[in-house]
Amino acid sequence: MQETESSGIYDVWVSHDAIRVYSRSNQFYIAARAPLWQLEVWRSDRRQFAQMPFEQFMKADLLSSNRISYLADLKTPNRTDKQIRGRDKLLIYHFPPIESVSGSGLFISDRKDGNDLDVGEKLRPQLICFDNNFAIQVSQILGKIYNLPRLRGFPVSAFAVLPNNKTSGLLNCTNLSRNFEFNSASLRAPDNFKKKTLDKKMFFTTNQAEILDEMTSIK
Repeated sequence: MQETESSGIYDVWVSHDAIRVYSRSNQFYIAARAPLWQLEVWRSDRRQFAQMPFEQFMKADLLSSNRISYLADLKTPNRTDKQIRGRDKLLIYHFPPIESVSGSGLFISDRKDGNDLDVGEKLRPQLICFDNNFAIQVSQILGKIYNLPRLRGFPVSAFAVLPNNKTSGLLNCTNLSRNFEFNSASLRAPDNFKKKTLDKKMFFTTNQAEILDEMTSIK
């Protein structure tokens, strides 16, 4: 289970040749497996599914709920540390400082972010990834969902060090089980689902999509 700063909680299953992700907040599934890594996205509420080649999915701009996270500001790391903790090899990426952001500034409360920081204060982000020989497609698909830069390793934790040296979590992972097996049925939509073109609305509930339509139609 992985909890993000802005787009909710995800259940993530991963192996060396497959990945499946379920968004608890937006109620969609994404799955892919070797050797083609074609993405399949489906929704149980509307009984719909869609497919897209891996490279096309990586280039597409379909996920928008991850844009308001500080994770979206991470670019190229300026240092990478390697550690071993228990059975896991870790990659710890350190990024150049980013600036805290605020609301519109119309009210005093709008001028601070969720950590009560004024706009422009420096945050020092770090990202921790498992380096356990997962296929690169696994990390890239999850990175696309979370709006992370393309880096090696399976992301499990991200945080920002605040000016007072406290930390603010951006991505938190709870490892529920290391022993499971994928079966073919878990990596694709049920047979009776209707196929459609993969678009942004596949990643939102009907109510969420209606709100999105209202917001984008405002002139």
